[in-house]
Amino acid sequence: MPQSIEISTVGGWAACRGGGQASSRYGKIEDLVVGLKAVLPDGRMLEIAPLPRRSVGPSLRDLMVGSEGTLGIITELTLRIWKKPEIERGVVLAFPSLDAAWASARRIMQAELRPTIARIYDAVESAERTEGLDVFRAAPILAILVFSGSEPMVSAEQDMALAICAEEGGKIAPDGPFHHWKANRYVAYSQKWQAAGYFNDTIEVTGNWSAIPAMYAAMGAAAREIFPGIHFGAHWSHIYPEGACQYMTLRLPPMEQAEALPLHARLWEAVEGLTLDHGGSIAHHHGVGVFRNPWLARELGAGLDVLQAIKDTLDPGNLMNPGKLGLRPAASAVDVRHD
Repeated sequence: MPQSIEISTVGGWAACRGGGQASSRYGKIEDLVVGLKAVLPDGRMLEIAPLPRRSVGPSLRDLMVGSEGTLGIITELTLRIWKKPEIERGVVLAFPSLDAAWASARRIMQAELRPTIARIYDAVESAERTEGLDVFRAAPILAILVFSGSEPMVSAEQDMALAICAEEGGKIAPDGPFHHWKANRYVAYSQKWQAAGYFNDTIEVTGNWSAIPAMYAAMGAAAREIFPGIHFGAHWSHIYPEGACQYMTLRLPPMEQAEALPLHARLWEAVEGLTLDHGGSIAHHHGVGVFRNPWLARELGAGLDVLQAIKDTLDPGNLMNPGKLGLRPAASAVDVRHD
């Protein structure tokens, strides 16, 4: 389930191509949808039958999943399900460096192991969660792995993954951070900081393993250059054989809105621009809406023209969510950033 379970819907997950916290094992919503029904802009029904596989042209299912209401309204979904795991084991690890933790995650996934949960925290976010635990003095990077399923698979997967971690310098630590995460996994923290007058936002992007170290370093440096006193923390909580989602929290102290909003815009411009500079994607599971429109053309290139051509064919009147996903806005739309 996603952290936003209390304020989101199944339809929203599909429309925005969302992802839950166990995506490293089960995939994101695009991996869970096996069939759907949708109403097209002209009122016709699109029905994609739930089948294991097909070879009849490009995937219409994937055209709708993530379309954010621009191409139709999803009315029904058929999702892949699994049995509830018989066993769940959480393991907390302390790593000497982020490089060691990243290498462990990459090797685990490329060894075809699939922990249910895999979370790596940078030094800032690790310190918040490991206070008073001696093992983290010498190895300050926190990682949490969760293994689930049935025996003997769970033990085999856990043993192989922990052996990789040990080779990279990871040490098993007290399990308090795992239980704290599990008890608070659906808590959204932004409201607490916003209520106290802070300007708090999160940005999630993706990058390949080869790019993540430089991308993370560049983003942290850019954020601190824009505002030296900023809180900048990151974790990697959706990992794949090719790379990971980098989820960042950026927080400005209380100040006048007229001062904060330009800083906020500069921070987004820096992070999204650096993501593209390092060959990444500007969004992993939060979608696009209109906020990420400025970076869509650079990421998609001619692909954005393809999407616009599909939109023009299915919705020539531009009735359904105009202006979303970097597509053509309504004629009367106003760009609040510039107008």
